[in-house]
Amino acid sequence: MDAGGASFKCNGSKGTAAECEASVKQGTKVHMSGMLTSCDLSSAAAQASRVMVQK
Repeated sequence: MDAGGASFKCNGSKGTAAECEASVKQGTKVHMSGMLTSCDLSSAAAQASRVMVQK
């Protein structure tokens, strides 16, 4: 997932979008909205426009 330029929101957090984005680490559960850019039987790539982080 390419989240460059996406808006971020951390569910259950009162912090800023920048703080939310900075808290995202590999393996973090997220919901994203955006465009699927490629896909095959083993992988998929997407361009995110909005990322909702599950805490």
